[in-house]
Formats: sequence, C-alpha cells, structure tokens
Amino acid sequence: MRVVLSLSLSAYRLSARSTSNTEPEFPIPILIIETRPAETIRRAFASDTGISGMLQAARENGPAALVPLAWTVIAGAHIGAVSTRSLIIAHGVMSVLLATFVVLSWREMSSGALRGWRQIIAVGFCITLAGFVGLRSEFESLVGVSLFGWMLLPVVGFVHTGQLIAAAGAGEARRYHLAAAITGLGIVVYLAGTLSGWTRPTLLVGLGLVAVGQTIGIVDASLRSWPSRYR
Repeated sequence: MRVVLSLSLSAYRLSARSTSNTEPEFPIPILIIETRPAETIRRAFASDTGISGMLQAARENGPAALVPLAWTVIAGAHIGAVSTRSLIIAHGVMSVLLATFVVLSWREMSSGALRGWRQIIAVGFCITLAGFVGLRSEFESLVGVSLFGWMLLPVVGFVHTGQLIAAAGAGEARRYHLAAAITGLGIVVYLAGTLSGWTRPTLLVGLGLVAVGQTIGIVDASLRSWPSRYR
C-alpha cells in the first residue's frame, strides 16, 4: 500500500491589533495521510514499463549498430590505429554483452529463425572468448579462429533465415541471400589476401565487404518484427 504524506501549511499570519495585546496567530500544520487506490499505484509505476521497453529495444536494435562498429575496430587494428590492449578490452566487453543477450533472450529465441540465431550467438560467445584468450596469451592462433568464426557464423544465419522466410512466404528473402553473398565474397578476398601475402588494402577490402554484407542482414532483421513472424 502506498501512502502519500501531504503537508498543508497555510501562510504565516500575524494579527496585530492596536487596541489589544492579543497573541499573534500561528496556524497549525495539518498532516494528511492519504491512501491511493491500486489503479493510481499502477499509473505511478507505469514508468517501469518504459525501462523494460528500452531494454527490449536495445536487444532488438543493438546488433545493427554493434556489427559495423565491431568491424570498424577490426579494420582499425589492421592499420595500427587500435592497440592490442583496446582489442582485449573490446573482446571482453563483447563476451559480456553476448552472454547477457543470450541469457535475457533465451526463451524468446526458442523457435524458428530466432532459435538458429540463438545458437549462433552462443557459439559466437565461445569464439569471442577464444579471441580474448588468444590476445592475452601465446596462443595467437585463437585470434584467427575468432576473426574467421565471426565472418562465417552470420553467413550461416542469413542463409537459414532466408530459407525460412521464403518457405513461409513472409516477405523478401533476397536481402538475406545478398547479405550472405557479400559477406562470403569478403571472406574469400580476406582469406586470399592472408594466404598470398597481398597488401594491406586487400585485407581492408575483404573486411569492408564482410561489414557491408553483415550490416545489410542485421539491419533488415532489426527492421522486421520477426519475433512474431518467423516462429
């Protein structure tokens, strides 16, 4: 039960009569205790739903911002603009974010396309953690596992989501196929540059294609209401 205490204090008044020695009047504060009905209490706490809504919006739309940001950081590391320490911090933060995302969205992502993405994010958490370990130890090959893992995993998700959309007749699946194709091309360019020792610009072109392809798919997913559409 919520109790509201309201203090009503009238203005100070002083009655001075020239013909008498009457004491000045001091009004007495009145303490009013009022019990609000249950409906009023619900309205008072209605702002709590706003917090929940913001968290929901962050979970649904956050990846659309984080994907291009993550690849920008990786590109910065290739040109020496991002230090190893910064990469370690970034991997640690991403590991926490991914784990939190999976825990908070586990029930909501229990079927259809969302179930596939739940598995991808869970695996992504593991390879991000592997990258974190690789950056902090002599097992540097784990950094490569993390990098190529995050290049490949979304491709699997895009293809799977596109197939489900096409099968359900729920809209255009071409964007997901396009996202998978551009990302796949970026992987090929980057891998060829790595194996052949090509110049740094070639690697950056590969990373750029990966970033564009994945951003197309993630942004389209964020704009759709697919929690209710692809189950």
